[in-house]
Amino acid sequence: MAGAEAVERAHELYRGGRHREALELYSAALAAARGPAQRIALHSNRAACYLKLHDFHKAAEECTSVLELDTEHAGALMLRAQTLVTLKDYQSALFDVNRLIEINPSSEVYRNLHARLKTQLSLAPIPESEEESLYTEEDKEDLPPKDNTKNETVVVKSDQPSAKSLITRNL
Repeated sequence: MAGAEAVERAHELYRGGRHREALELYSAALAAARGPAQRIALHSNRAACYLKLHDFHKAAEECTSVLELDTEHAGALMLRAQTLVTLKDYQSALFDVNRLIEINPSSEVYRNLHARLKTQLSLAPIPESEEESLYTEEDKEDLPPKDNTKNETVVVKSDQPSAKSLITRNL
């Protein structure tokens, strides 16, 4: 199948929900792609397939491949930011959104996403190693025992220096 025919067939497969097959054809077409515009389109299509297949790491990698070819590709920046949010990599997502705002400072969509990410980062759980260093030995005695259940702990600050509040939920 010739390059253009393979891409058209991949589009049909994608629209029909056959994302893995579409991905294979996009990959074959990418191997034969000639110019940057063609490679950008094919990496973008592969990113869309990976998203549909819930392979968020590979979707982000495909967006990165697009950005290596065009550092200001707004679609790839937005898609990678959304994918990074799904992966809970809020700091990296914020980096991409900041780049989007640099490209288009008047975009309300980008500014809203920026505000949501800043809020999320302020609420993000503290990694366990950092969490333990926040407590005195006496405080640690009051913590629930560790088990194999994954917990998310959020430290809520109070106006009173000695007050600490923990919210723990099982995931």
